[in-house]
Amino acid sequence: MTLDTALLHYQATHPLWDAGTTRNLVNHGPMASEALEALGRLDALPALQAAYVPELLQPWQVAPGQPRPEELGRYEDLAQWSSFYLGFADPIALLKAELPGLLPGVLGASLHGLLRVAHGLRAWQRHPTEPRRREIAYGLALWAGGFRELPGQIAAGELDLIEALETLPSIPLHLKRPGLISDRALAVWDWPEFGAHLARIALPQDPGAAISELTAWAARRVLVEDEAGFVYLHALTASTSLRTLLPLLDSQGQQRALGVLVQALLALELTHRGTAQALDSGIYDTVGLVDRAIEITNDHGIKFVEAVLREQAIQARPERVAAAWKMLESMAP
Repeated sequence: MTLDTALLHYQATHPLWDAGTTRNLVNHGPMASEALEALGRLDALPALQAAYVPELLQPWQVAPGQPRPEELGRYEDLAQWSSFYLGFADPIALLKAELPGLLPGVLGASLHGLLRVAHGLRAWQRHPTEPRRREIAYGLALWAGGFRELPGQIAAGELDLIEALETLPSIPLHLKRPGLISDRALAVWDWPEFGAHLARIALPQDPGAAISELTAWAARRVLVEDEAGFVYLHALTASTSLRTLLPLLDSQGQQRALGVLVQALLALELTHRGTAQALDSGIYDTVGLVDRAIEITNDHGIKFVEAVLREQAIQARPERVAAAWKMLESMAP
């Protein structure tokens, strides 16, 4: 099976699916499939397709030609957004045009608009085929339809990024919300101190180096959290996904993109931080990591391992590898 075959399979299913009372879960099939190609493990595509909730993915067909929806942030408009974006033949030009307007809503679809766009872009950059062009369009549609903006703005303060994340005060318990990542993170709208904390942060000049630090921070949070490690998995994969998009932005746009990512990570930390345990000080190796992820056949596990290995190739940090092993063992049957 090729990645294009897998993408066509998932593109014929809705971008969202429901699991009982939990609604609007994101279709991870195309993203995990792209990660398998990046890992050089296309042999695992059939097993993933067989394991990834096939009975819950609803048929879905979209043709190009519909106009741009009037509003962002409405899942009801996913088909129209997809149709609109499918009308553009050049996905790179489309991304450069759309990213500035979508970046403030990076939290949308629990960060998965950003994630699906980045996976699609990587696939296109390896082989510019029609299914990969469509994948970028569907990722943008998920981002636009799930658009969620956060309050406040990072200013030229005195805190560096990691210090800002580690000194974030606790949100009052009565303000916390249930639901998926983006639902819970929106509680910061009810807490004025969030904007005040943002104003104390200074963005570094090198977004790439900052992303290395943010992915290491997310890995450490995976290692110390009893229950919320899965949320910090998304913090790491979203951060490395933004790295993929940075070359499409000018220097000002890159700074803005880093700012909204940090804003989203602060919202996640504020609304998901739980009971901490001792930091895992074990020594881990990447040998066997990919095989274990494929053996478990968990879509999040495959994506996380691929993201960790990509970050390790840029700057090796032991906490990322330890976090990948911990997440895989938590996912094992």
